[in-house]
Amino acid sequence: MKINNQKNISQRLIRLGREKVAIILVNYKDYAQKYLPVCLDSIKKQDYLGEMNIFMVDNETSEESYDFIRGVFEKYCHSNLNSESSGKHINMSVDGSGSRLGGRDDKVGIVWDDREKERQTDKKNSRLINFEIIRNKKNDGFAKGNNDGIKKALDEGFDYIALFNLDTVLEPDCVRKMVEANNQPPPPPLFPPSLRSAGQARGQKEKDLTQPSPYKGEGVKIGAVQARLMLYNNKNKINSLGNVTHFLGFGYSNGYNEIWRNTEIASPTARNDSSICYPSGAAVLFTKEALEKVGLFDEEFWMYNEDQDLGWRIWLSGFKCVLAPQAVCYHKYNFSHSAQKYYWLDRNRILAILKNYHWLTLLLITPACLAMEIGLLLFSFKSGWFKEKLKVYKYFLSCKNWVYISKSRNKVQKLRQVKDKDIIKMFSGKIWYQEIGDWKLRLINPFFDFYWRIVMFIIIW
Repeated sequence: MKINNQKNISQRLIRLGREKVAIILVNYKDYAQKYLPVCLDSIKKQDYLGEMNIFMVDNETSEESYDFIRGVFEKYCHSNLNSESSGKHINMSVDGSGSRLGGRDDKVGIVWDDREKERQTDKKNSRLINFEIIRNKKNDGFAKGNNDGIKKALDEGFDYIALFNLDTVLEPDCVRKMVEANNQPPPPPLFPPSLRSAGQARGQKEKDLTQPSPYKGEGVKIGAVQARLMLYNNKNKINSLGNVTHFLGFGYSNGYNEIWRNTEIASPTARNDSSICYPSGAAVLFTKEALEKVGLFDEEFWMYNEDQDLGWRIWLSGFKCVLAPQAVCYHKYNFSHSAQKYYWLDRNRILAILKNYHWLTLLLITPACLAMEIGLLLFSFKSGWFKEKLKVYKYFLSCKNWVYISKSRNKVQKLRQVKDKDIIKMFSGKIWYQEIGDWKLRLINPFFDFYWRIVMFIIIW
């Protein structure tokens, strides 16, 4: 066993530096003007020796936004480097219906223009950094924008897909540390009793099962790695050490605004390894293997909670999500209050639980859901987003949307290799919205937490 472990470690070290990393950046209107130069400069300084490619997606593109983005890439890709250019960009034309995953037709058409492609060559290490600009005529959301880049990267055979928000700044070893975290020897199995293997699904006896499982031997494969997100304006404070799911679908950042002390931050989901409930889409690296198995972001989410849904599916399918604490990324995070944001957050949390929970779990949490809805109705009325709350209900009263939910849920449940009873150990019974801090939230948290503890005790599926 020791010899095999040493052999596996050696094989990982050999692969490290040879694996291809695609970096996806998404722009919308003037975001590139605000953030791209600094973000791109930090990407340019990465010390990862393997091949890297940047896929820049320009949502609701215009000649002004495209010219600016291209100008920034030319500046930072040519600065102090001997470069050669050939080049291309991609125009993504989307019709009025848009495109959605989970059963709805993809209406995207790609038009190639062979005028532009930039190649950066660093003589010191012979590393090539290519970039391609994908132009979307419409803004179909954060989820689809990232998917456009991810699909292109997967088609070109990249081993890892790294997503970074434009308002992030990476430490020079950030990408390398994220790749290294994926190549570390896996820890012992987390959920061995919960595996529902293909053989068991067919009714075979356990002694006849021969298909290898990710929960045996080397342990659970990693599907997603999040960088340690720190606040840009206060670099010793945490933005996210991985995100946490409340059992009613709310998502929040673990460790937010806490001082980083290079030790594990106490949290409702503290674990003995680097596992996290789900990674923030602001700085995450996905493996090709995981994405090809579980799919990409669900474009129905548009924005917010799409990372929660994908992280949930990664766990369900037999992979794990982890934090790479040594991979540091600074986030120019600014919590904003807007009625539109509340709509997406509230609608998408419901979508996430409808898609990913076992139906018996949904049944058990229904009383808590109803109680929460009463509270949210009152909160929305007092906070000025009552119309948005009604829009959420309108969405779930649509038969067309329930056809999508049903198809999407069926796809997700077919991926299931892990039981709810194991995944929910990472969930929280309390809502930790640090920016809100409302006294009513502090009042109801103990009641929902107590309810969730009872539910967790009951769940055996």
